[in-house]
Order: sequence, then structure tokens, then C-alpha cells
Amino acid sequence: MFSSQSRFNLAFAAALIEGRIRPHFQPIVSLADQSITGFEVLARWFDEDQGSISPSVFVEYADRGGMLDDLLDLLMREAFKAAQQWPGHITLAFNVSPTQLRDCNLATRLHDAAIELGFSPSNVNIEITEASMLEDASLSTINKMRSLGCAISLDDFGTGYSSLTWLRTLPFSTVKIDTSFVRAMTGQKESRKIVTAVVGLGQSLGFSVIAEGVETTEQQELLTRIGCSSAQGHLFGRAVPAAEVLPMLAAAQPAPQGAHSRTRMSRDNLTYQASSLYQSSEILVLFVDNDLNIVNTGAGLYRFSEADPMRFKGHHISALPPAFAILIEELRAMDGVDENATASRVVTSHANERYSIIAQVVLDEMKDPIGYSIFGCPIETSTAPERRLYAVDR
Repeated sequence: MFSSQSRFNLAFAAALIEGRIRPHFQPIVSLADQSITGFEVLARWFDEDQGSISPSVFVEYADRGGMLDDLLDLLMREAFKAAQQWPGHITLAFNVSPTQLRDCNLATRLHDAAIELGFSPSNVNIEITEASMLEDASLSTINKMRSLGCAISLDDFGTGYSSLTWLRTLPFSTVKIDTSFVRAMTGQKESRKIVTAVVGLGQSLGFSVIAEGVETTEQQELLTRIGCSSAQGHLFGRAVPAAEVLPMLAAAQPAPQGAHSRTRMSRDNLTYQASSLYQSSEILVLFVDNDLNIVNTGAGLYRFSEADPMRFKGHHISALPPAFAILIEELRAMDGVDENATASRVVTSHANERYSIIAQVVLDEMKDPIGYSIFGCPIETSTAPERRLYAVDR
């Protein structure tokens, strides 16, 4: 389609100027009431001679040609302008690559465009996929966007390099469960356990959880039962141009006040989440009391220790590598510890597998500490996932 990078650069620049690359909007819905809470902004390019050009083609070229910033600026400005006609609670999510995050001016560009066009930066969600490629300059940019009120999301959780390491290292407020797990969960028990465990983990650590790629009512109903708060996918709508958003919003239930609050969980749902966390062979789960005795262990401890997890129950935390006790001591040393305080370490398992471990204080109804929960999972070493910036409907 494009025989050279320079040919692409000319065609792409012309398409931007002439308005042939436009933002489309795929809805993100609250599973509690089916209301639309926001949209993921996706780029679409229509050429009179070649027809629709796939984002999987032009995004890669734009990245190589250093033109992703031009694309993001266009998407932000056009999306903010369109949102002037929409309800004030609507959020807009933009995919941003690690190379774009190295630009120290990104936060300023976002702020200026949002203020000029009357869109609140606090309603912007920045989605990051390849967290492992972030550098110090990228982290500075992320912190600047956080100071504007922007939310930061870890996209495609469960694939490639996305792991607990990045949940602790970076100021994420949202986790998006990868489509592959969502589509498989109704037919595969292990995928169902993984999705349930991630939802429970997100709620335990204070993250919002969005399930991607929801296509059937069966998937929707299962996600609702396990307590997932939000979803997107073809079941709720494909990406549409700005002119079709208002009719889509009118057809959906209006979002209630506090639309971004967590889904209220029944006791049965909470029990199901906890059970899935403890049964998952992929996620290490422990509960330790205030005296540092191990009260309960999950099946994932077998992979870590290569020993029956039950043998650790009732033992002091010192039965595990020292890093576990160190994490709890770090929590105890924090002034004014609350339910969102965490500490993390990378720990080597019995089989020399690297684990990302997170510890969190557990409080009772009176906000008194009753113990500590510890979560962990192996750090992925697979190659980075396929780039999907602006590429596909979820």
C-alpha cells in the first residue's frame, strides 16, 4: 500500500490536513446499569482511492515516521470539540505509546487543547500498553498528566509485559482485562478464574477494572456476577463517528451520579472472587495476621514454592523468603497507613522464576488493621504484545 516511508509521510500529512483521518468513539459502559460512562477514541482513515486504511497499517508507519504526535493531537482536539455537545460525566480514553510519553510537552499539549475546547482534563484517560518500555522521561510525563487529573490505565492486562510490577510501579487507576481472556472465559474454566481473580485483585488494590472485547450477553452476565464494574466491546457498540454519539447516548440509560464508583458486591459475589483468587494457579495469594502468622494460602503458592501450600498455614511469615516479611515491615513503617497503602518487591521463586509481589494492609469495618494480604504473579518474559494503538474495536 505504501512503498516507502516518505510516500506514507506525505499521504498521512495530507490526510490529517484534509480531515480524512477522523476520531471514532467506542462506548465504555457501566455493567451495573448499562449506562455509557465514556468512550475510547480510535483513529479511522478513509482514502478516496484506497478506501478504508487499516490502523494496523498506518499506525506502524506513523510511529516510524515520528507522526504519532500529530495523530494524537488531532484526535484530542476533535474529540474534545465533539464532547462539547455531550453530558459532562463522559470520559475519553486515548492510547499513548512509550515513545510519545517521552515528550515532556505532551501534558501541556493535552491541557491546552482541553481548556481551549472546554473539556475537563480530569475526564481524560491515558491508556498505556507497553509499560516495560517506559523511561524516566515517560514517568515524568505521566506524573504531569496525573497532576492535571488525568487517569492512567494499564491496557491489555494479562498479556506481554503487563504485570503486577507495573501496577505497583506506575500510578495506574484502571486495569483493562485483555480481550483474549474475556472471550475464552465462558468456555474455559481457567480463563474464568483468571478474569475473576483480576477483578478481585483490582478491587483489593483500589483499581477500576474494564473488560475488553465483550461480544455476548453470556459474557456480560458472567462479568456482572463476578463484580466487574465496566466493559466495552461489540455487544455495547462499535466505534462510531462523532455525529452518531448523541443518538447512542440517548438510547442508553443516563449515567447516575457517581457513575464511576465501584459495583456494589453481594456476599456471594465477594465469596466467588475470593475463591477464584485462592484457587488460581497463576496468582500467589496469602493472608497474614498481625503477628505475621500465615492464616490462609492460595493454590498459586505451589508454583512459587514447589511445596504444598497447606504446609505453610499456621507458620510464621519467615517460612517464606525474607522479602515477604520486609514488605510488611515497610507497610508498618508508613505513617497513617490506609487501605490503599501497598509495598512491593521482586522475589525469586524456588524454581528461579521472578515474581512481582505486592503487600497491602487489611482493615476491618472500624479501620483497624487485622492483617496483611499478599498478591504475586510471575513477571512476563514474552515479547511485547502487538501494537494496537487506535487500531481495533474491542
